[in-house]
Amino acid sequence: MATIGFILALLFAIPTYGLSLLVYFGLMVAGSLMKAKARMHHADKLRAMRKLNDTVTTGKMPTKFAPTWSVDRQKADIFLESVIKGAIASDIPEGFIFGLFEDNEFIRLLMIYVANLESEGSSFFEQQLASVDFVETAWNKVGSEKKSDAPTFDW
Repeated sequence: MATIGFILALLFAIPTYGLSLLVYFGLMVAGSLMKAKARMHHADKLRAMRKLNDTVTTGKMPTKFAPTWSVDRQKADIFLESVIKGAIASDIPEGFIFGLFEDNEFIRLLMIYVANLESEGSSFFEQQLASVDFVETAWNKVGSEKKSDAPTFDW
């Protein structure tokens, strides 16, 4: 009901000659596009995770097991730094995060997951966000009694 009132107010806003309507509809379209992009990112994450689960259960290495940017040392450093910072911002203890990144099996699974995301069309930034979620999932799978024992760093 408030939307109808808003549209009527915009229609009768003579000094703008209807330009405010264009802005309103432009914002509606932009909002719809952002929601669609978020849904696509979520769907990409689900497909990439499904592929990773298939890899783990069959034991067969995929044809693409590392993202294309992994050969670029600078991009790999940016990726690693942003994932670690994102995980820390998610209130995951640094000791747990660094422990994960020292585990070769975790790194292998993460790189396969990111390669799957890339093959689904995810951008470098979206791969970083999904990787933070991947680390967060690993943290959430840890039992609560072990979470209290997780090492932390006091700088």
